[in-house]
Amino acid sequence: SRIMVQRIDGGEPRPLTLTPGRPDSQLWSPDSSQIAGLMRLDDAHVVQIYPAFFGGVPVQSISLGSGLGTAELVRWIGRDIYVRAQLRGTTGVTIRRISLDSPGAGTSISDAWKVEGNIRSVDIKPDGRSAIVAVASNGPEHLWTINIDGSSPRQLTNEAFFDRYPRWIGDSNRVMFQSNRGGQADLWQIDVDTRVMTPLTSGGGEEVPESSSADGRILSFQQLAKDANLWASGAAAAQITQDSLSDYT
Repeated sequence: SRIMVQRIDGGEPRPLTLTPGRPDSQLWSPDSSQIAGLMRLDDAHVVQIYPAFFGGVPVQSISLGSGLGTAELVRWIGRDIYVRAQLRGTTGVTIRRISLDSPGAGTSISDAWKVEGNIRSVDIKPDGRSAIVAVASNGPEHLWTINIDGSSPRQLTNEAFFDRYPRWIGDSNRVMFQSNRGGQADLWQIDVDTRVMTPLTSGGGEEVPESSSADGRILSFQQLAKDANLWASGAAAAQITQDSLSDYT
């Protein structure tokens, strides 16, 4: 597996320099000049910081240590990177904050979060003040918002549907997520202030939200299939890749 950079308006995908390990996830820096790649090497996870557009060797490496069952890069804010981590043999996850200025395995910020169930997926708002989490407790996953310091937890959904993989839309109070409330795994959005929900997609197969542009006008998502491709959604959906490979963001 490689980490590839692909322009939305066309051109050939370009690979970043291959380093030891398998890339599990990746993130753009806030100014889009760098990409963080989470590499799994044997029993360890390492965050590699790459120049975004011209390849080259990583300019920084940060070890998360060993013993993690799964890990995923969540959000890059300023000089901090947030990581969703699950220790091997456990069901819940923790959210770590690692600093580019003092590299290390990071500290858990989710120990103070009091939500009813186990955290499955999470996104941090671009201003770094709050989080949106999908929580499961002996049934469907539901959405919660909570401040980073653990204050003001609030449940947004509680119906008999799964609501998961939440992603903030830009720096707004809107969140996109996957739900089966329309009969299949489509994309929906919710206003966290009013809790009003509206569908974003319908009928295209199982879709997983990924990210949005800074202004919230363009959304990216996966449509899972045997040969997965990338799509972007603005005024109209546009397919970015179309080949026999499996492409993920």
